[in-house]
Amino acid sequence: MFLPDKNGSDLVSHLALPGAKRSHGKEVLLSMGRPKKHSLERRDAKLDLRLKTAEKSHVEHQAAEAGMSAAEYGRNLILGRRVTATPTRADAALLFELNRIGVNLNQLTKAFNQGCDPDGLEAVADELRDTLQRIGAAYGA
Repeated sequence: MFLPDKNGSDLVSHLALPGAKRSHGKEVLLSMGRPKKHSLERRDAKLDLRLKTAEKSHVEHQAAEAGMSAAEYGRNLILGRRVTATPTRADAALLFELNRIGVNLNQLTKAFNQGCDPDGLEAVADELRDTLQRIGAAYGA
């Protein structure tokens, strides 16, 4: 909200903080940035690293797959932290399908162990084999 100043012509913000600087007869708000980190939390040391263009591209690609910047990716690797790729929708769909097949296989195996001879056991085993072959082809195995 703005209020007229003592002359009635200029506008002065009543939200100005104590100690705010004045500029051309108007109070100027001080910027409120993010709080300073403690000296032990600040990353103030720098490490220069030379890479070949292909190596840099590889690091950037790996970092993107992990969902982080190249600097964060490198820092995690250097400090011995585990870096894993961010799961993709394809991975989620694949896990869902494998889970579904596993549930069917478990139910058929339970029925078989109870003395029943389920008809679908061979079909589920074939479906599982096909899915595992597709996974191997997709991931280069």
